[in-house]
Amino acid sequence: MKRSLLVILAVCAGAPYTLLLDGGLALAPAADGAVIITGATPVISAALAWLWFGERPWPARLAGLVLIVGGLVLVGWPGIAGGAGTRPWLGD
Repeated sequence: MKRSLLVILAVCAGAPYTLLLDGGLALAPAADGAVIITGATPVISAALAWLWFGERPWPARLAGLVLIVGGLVLVGWPGIAGGAGTRPWLGD
């Protein structure tokens, strides 16, 4: 395995990912975290693959990613619309 790939994996999939996940779950319910993490992972992975490796998503994958982002917006809509209080993005 190339050294640069190992560095990329360590930076993106190591401690930063775990710290962000734990920080988010400290503020939000586990159910929201489960939906957001499993939905955001393929979107972020595809974006990083495009940026770092030049791997452009083909149309069917791009359509799927758009649907995932739409679903994430629907899940987070109460917080986006402000229905959960004055600072909805800080958790329930």
